Amino acid sequence: MAAAISEMEGQLGDGGRLADGEIDFLVSHPDKGVILIEVKGGGISHDSTSGEWMTTDFQGCRHVIKNPYEQGKGYKYAFIQELRDSRLTHTFTFPIGHAVWFPDIDLTSKRLGFSTNLKGLTLDASALPGAEQAIEKLFEKSLGTLHMVMPGHAGIEALIRHLAPNWEIASTLSAKIMGEQRQILEATKNQYKVLSLLGRLPRALIRGCAGSGKTFLAIEKARRLADDGQSVLVVCFNKRLAEWIQERVSGAKGVQAFHFHGLCTHMCREANLPVPYPDPEGDHSSYYQHTLPESLIDALAQTDLRFDALVIDEGQDFNSAWWLPLQECLKDPNDGTFYIFFDDNQAIYSQDLQFRFREPIFSLLENCRNTKAIHKQVIRFYRGDGHPEAIGPEGEQPEFIVVEDELQTVGDTVKRLMHTHHIQPTDIVILTPLSLERSFLREGDMIGNPRTQNEMLYVGMSRARHHLVAIARNQKYVEPGEM
Repeated sequence: MAAAISEMEGQLGDGGRLADGEIDFLVSHPDKGVILIEVKGGGISHDSTSGEWMTTDFQGCRHVIKNPYEQGKGYKYAFIQELRDSRLTHTFTFPIGHAVWFPDIDLTSKRLGFSTNLKGLTLDASALPGAEQAIEKLFEKSLGTLHMVMPGHAGIEALIRHLAPNWEIASTLSAKIMGEQRQILEATKNQYKVLSLLGRLPRALIRGCAGSGKTFLAIEKARRLADDGQSVLVVCFNKRLAEWIQERVSGAKGVQAFHFHGLCTHMCREANLPVPYPDPEGDHSSYYQHTLPESLIDALAQTDLRFDALVIDEGQDFNSAWWLPLQECLKDPNDGTFYIFFDDNQAIYSQDLQFRFREPIFSLLENCRNTKAIHKQVIRFYRGDGHPEAIGPEGEQPEFIVVEDELQTVGDTVKRLMHTHHIQPTDIVILTPLSLERSFLREGDMIGNPRTQNEMLYVGMSRARHHLVAIARNQKYVEPGEM
């Protein structure tokens, strides 16, 4: 017998729609129709007076059940309506019958009081060895007298597509990011081995490619120094980064984090000196490059506040004139612990990359922040020594979009990420190389004034941890690298 046999779970109810319940087995045949089989295991009993049906399980417990024949009949009529409403099956005719199978009992010697019709729609344990022949008889008993058009092979194929359609639901970007984030965190933690290799080396220059975990290493170094009982000053260039670092070292006794100009202001106040402010009409670059750093020197001369160790992040953005006052923040300026983390590829604020000491440079060449797909694009703009490699997850391929209306495209992209991929707004960052006045966004912050287009793209693209969208009016600015 050529037939399609399936176990069909669903909900069948009033009006031919699905409600609580399930069809145990559906057997279809192109030349015979469809049989719905309700299966009731265990011992079976029926009270003809009350009409109550019960089953007894193998532990001897009794359970009230529905009339299996009425249950099967309800499924049949609901299923008929279901097929009529389906765009796949409504053009075919399906003769549909129903039956009940009691696989754990033998009814051959039982006088059950069933009508001849019900007996023909009933199978028991004896039918198990010859199930195919038993089902053939069910078709004859249930549908043999009906003179109806059969579904044929095309109808059965339509039925199968209706009951078991092919489908695929892609996981959302947010779900993928959650999985990727765990891998990235593990890869970042592995970078801590670098600090173990350096041991108790009092001074070190550590160059790291974008995403190599420099900031995390700087924080970890500060924590380890604090655990040894040292007072630690952590200094970076960016104000918001300094705030972020301070949050993460708040539990470490003796660690303070500042951005450089914030440190100058803090030390002036500690020394009870007036904090200089820029002339609204003057040269602000001179104020930040020279005036504030000089105030730090003046403050250090008036206060005893010093630190055992100094940890610098974003060292590539520090002006060479700042290193002397920073060194004087140490209790021992000549031999105190002094670690500098930097990436000369990201020197977008300073062109003068000179340090106060000439220690051998230790290079970090493992990118553990970006996915491999993003890293392939970022690395095109890397100009340092060595060949950085991504050790994180593969990730989604970056999107490169060339449009005339950048503002509309940015808005549409953000909406898509939020509504389609369920990305939280706080996890979406929009970067523009332009000033506030010149940017088409008219809000946000600028990423600096890089010396070259390559540096801008290197810094900007490497900020994307999981998904990158590059939008421009000119193809050359977002041209994807070889994938």
